[in-house]
Amino acid sequence: SDISIPDPQPHGDAIGIDLGLEKFLTTSDREFIARPGFLTCLYRQLELLQRKYARTKKGSKNREKARIKVAKFHNHIASVRKDWQFKLANHLCTKEGIGMVFVEDLNLKAMSRGMLRKHTLDAAFGQFLNLLEWVAHKHQVYFARVNPDGTSQTCPQCGTHTGKKKLSERVHKCDVCGYETDRDHAASEVIRLRGLELISTQGLCGRENAYAVGLPGTEFPPSRSEAKPPKRKTRNAKL
Repeated sequence: SDISIPDPQPHGDAIGIDLGLEKFLTTSDREFIARPGFLTCLYRQLELLQRKYARTKKGSKNREKARIKVAKFHNHIASVRKDWQFKLANHLCTKEGIGMVFVEDLNLKAMSRGMLRKHTLDAAFGQFLNLLEWVAHKHQVYFARVNPDGTSQTCPQCGTHTGKKKLSERVHKCDVCGYETDRDHAASEVIRLRGLELISTQGLCGRENAYAVGLPGTEFPPSRSEAKPPKRKTRNAKL
């Protein structure tokens, strides 16, 4: 008979994870994961194959051969990318002391239709988040998605709304408390705090206390399966 594995409960230390395009992700414990360089090389090879395909005559055998090569290379890229993401998810969920992982509840469909469509699809954020959730469950790490609104516009130290930043602005600096750090790191800290606030309001607990009561964006429950939040504006992925 099938054995039912109980859902992980909040425990241990927490990390917040901010997905981006300049860096693939940034964690609240200051780990910066770059976009894999080998994927960039593979995409260049794919472009060459696509150009060769475009130069072939419609209906010819050479065109069909070129089409098959392009399709096979697409599958190769997808396989390599998934393997890399799976290893990254395992790395994040097996950090010493980590019992909770929080990410943004991004509207990936909207992002894939926007100006950054190609970058979003190439990064396969949706696939990574699904893998991360699965791996977290496997390792009994609590996983939750939080409201993404304003994570890059909120100071993680004092909760001040710092205003919308240009994509070229890579540093978070709060004029109120003076806190300064990498922009993506600040966002990951806000994500972590929102996650801690969520489990606090749910009556759950972990090693860490949710000390950021009142931080903007903490009103939503930790899982879309428990309750659906009201419609909201979607935050584009940060560069």
